[in-house]
Amino acid sequence: MELIRKTELIAQEEKISFQPVNNYFFRNDATIPESPLITTQRQFDSLFWAAAFMGKDCEPSKVDLSK
Repeated sequence: MELIRKTELIAQEEKISFQPVNNYFFRNDATIPESPLITTQRQFDSLFWAAAFMGKDCEPSKVDLSK
């Protein structure tokens, strides 16, 4: 099952709100976690890197895990 679909299922089961983010990629040195639920900035940073793109609209989405 792909990670995005698994995340949607967990969100539905546990009533977790989430918002997709843009312009990040999974780190090639990271291990795929058992659960797609990310709760801390440290955990997010250990799994994803911001992608480098040219132009104003290509900036990575802001990630706020405090909510």
